[in-house]
Formats: sequence, structure tokens, C-alpha cells
Amino acid sequence: MHRSLNRLEKSEFLQFFYKNAMHRLTEPIILATHGTDCLKYVSRTENSSLVASVLDVLSFAVENHTYHVKNYILSKEILQKVLLLMNPRYSFLALNALKFFRKIVGLKDEFYNRYIIKFDLMSFVIDAFVKNGLKHNMLNSAVLELLEFIKSEDIKTLIKYVCEKHITKLLTVEQCSTFKALRTKFEQQLERETTKKGDTMAGPKNFDNAARFRRDARDLDENEENYFNEEDPSDMNKPLYNSPLVVQNKVLDTKPPPNKVINSEKVMTTPLEKVIAPTDKVINTINSTLDKVITTPLDKVMSASLPALDKVISASSPLVDYADDSDEEDEPPLNKRQKVSSTVT
Repeated sequence: MHRSLNRLEKSEFLQFFYKNAMHRLTEPIILATHGTDCLKYVSRTENSSLVASVLDVLSFAVENHTYHVKNYILSKEILQKVLLLMNPRYSFLALNALKFFRKIVGLKDEFYNRYIIKFDLMSFVIDAFVKNGLKHNMLNSAVLELLEFIKSEDIKTLIKYVCEKHITKLLTVEQCSTFKALRTKFEQQLERETTKKGDTMAGPKNFDNAARFRRDARDLDENEENYFNEEDPSDMNKPLYNSPLVVQNKVLDTKPPPNKVINSEKVMTTPLEKVIAPTDKVINTINSTLDKVITTPLDKVMSASLPALDKVISASSPLVDYADDSDEEDEPPLNKRQKVSSTVT
């Protein structure tokens, strides 16, 4: 709760400050860049130091009061007025103005970047660098550091803007590695854009078609699907199920083969006794075999089967005589009556 109140108080204070007091703070910059007596105003030491202090305060505000200071800078055109101090006649304030511009670029805010591109504000910095020439001073180093930051952070909009409008000016002054690297970065960016355009023209359709018509493992092959989709003309008149009427028609329409034609006249004229006679013969043979089996005595059957059984047993498991076995046969166990009689005796 305490933090929310602090935020509310801070936003209310900033809103009041930028509405009622900010124009008083930026008044020295307006006086230094506009009017007939601007050069006379900046030439005074106290005024130039005042402008430098105001630029430091604005740099702090850009870093901390993002929303309010952005609206104020863009609405009051403060950035254009500050960059006017990059003019050689304000050489003693050029570094302060470049520091303020570097703070804005360091935010990497696309809103600021579009504003810089729209009003071609980088031209003030490039012109100051070109007029400075081959003097390796603080201004030259600060401009090189700004361009190196744009390249290393890959701010694409500013890279494209600088290379399209100002790279030729920079290369005429000095064949610096930063400028060459910036140009190669821009060329790589153009190649990526062209490949992306080619991919957007051809790639998404192919991708959609591939995703839409990707064949599942369970799907039928094209030939199989055509086979099932084709209609056989012979099956056109076939019903979907076998109704009783259809089955009856099939049975009536069936014809035996020509070599097995049944003579209906012979079947009808054959007497019934000839048809039944073979069955009586079969029944008589079955009864006679059963009588033979029943009348055969059991002794003959056992005498015929026992020798064969002895041969089988002797072949499968021959008898072995062990030393511990006695020749006497084990006596059968006594029943209760025999036990009683033995005790009595």
C-alpha cells in the first residue's frame, strides 16, 4: 500500500512538473539555439555552463522519467534543438549535446528511432563528424562509439537509415573498420529480407499444403484408395444383403454340371426294395460280428493277450536283483480275526 501511494505521488508530481516547470528548465536551450542573439548568448561562460547543466538534467530525465519526458521531448521538439548545438560554432557544447543524443539511442526505443529517421536527426551528428575531419579528439571518438553501439546492438532501423543516407559521407572521411562492419551488417540484413520475401511468397503455401495433405500411416495408399473408389459394373445390380427371396432364386437357378445330370425318370421308377436292401445287409454284418465277440470265451482272449503283454513289459523294464532283497515273499498282512487267534494260541 505504501509503495502504491509513493508511485501515485511520484506520477502526480512528474505530471505537475512537466506541465508547469519543464519549460522554465529548457528555456536556456531554446535561447541558445533560436533567435538573432543566440551566439552572443552562448558565448558567455555562465550561459554555456547553464546549457551544459540543463543537458545533464535532460539526460537524467530520459533515463528515469521515460513516459513524461518522451512526450515532452517529442511535442516540444527538444531533440532537434539540442542537436543544433552540434554546429561547429557551438563546439564547446557539442559533446554535451551528443551525450544527450546517445542516451536516447541507448534506450533502443523504436518510437525514438522512428522519430530520428523521420526528421533525419542523425545528419547533425554525421555533419559534425565530417567537419571535424581527421582530428582524433573527443568528438570523433564519441561519434565512433555511437555508431559502434548501433552496430553491436543490431538496431536494424538505425543501421538501415545510416547506411542508406550517410555511409558514403562517413567513408569519405576515413576508411574505419566500424563503418565497413556497419555496411556489411546492412548487406546481411538486406539478404535476410530478400530471403524472407522469397520464403513468404513460396514457403507458407508449400508448408500449408504439406501440413494439410500429410499422409497418415493409417491412411490408404493412392492405388488402394482408387481400387476401393472404383465401382465394378458387375456389382451394381447386387443387393446389399441376401434376402430369402434372393436365396430362393439362387437355389432355383443353380444347375448341375453337364456330366452329373440326374435322370429324374430313373429315380422315380426305381422300386423301394432295391433302395432299402443294401441297408439290411449292413445291419446283418454288424450283428454277426457282435455275436462272435460275445460268444468267444474269456480264457482264449486272455491266453492270446498275456504273452504279448509279457514281451512288452520285459522289453521296456528288465528285472534287477538287488543284494538286499530276500528271496522270501513278504507275508500278507493279518486281518483282525487272525491276530486274535494268534494271541490265544
